[in-house]
Amino acid sequence: MRVLVVDDDHALMAMVSTLLESEGYAVKIAYNGVEALHYASESPPDLVLLDLHMPVMDGWTCCRLLRQYRQTENIPIIVMSADGKRAAVHAELKVDHFLPKPFEIEDLLSCIVEYVGSR
Repeated sequence: MRVLVVDDDHALMAMVSTLLESEGYAVKIAYNGVEALHYASESPPDLVLLDLHMPVMDGWTCCRLLRQYRQTENIPIIVMSADGKRAAVHAELKVDHFLPKPFEIEDLLSCIVEYVGSR
């Protein structure tokens, strides 16, 4: 299973990617929405973990664009954010799950398993 992790927090990215790789997932990292769209169009992942607040292109815009293209419109998206707008994120972006930061590792893994299964 391929997971695209999109966040500008380098420490969080290192922790999440190491954790997911140890669980057997293939991980691709993007530090902003532009990189995420590039990677997703090159090789669509099975799941996207997406932060909302990033430079260059934020997660709101990235998510809207992922949902517009046939190649990526049905990929499960889990938003990871400290933003308290959980209801707005679900309604506006049509994400599959909202994981509030900070989150527990077990919660992250159970979300991933729910949408794409274990590796």
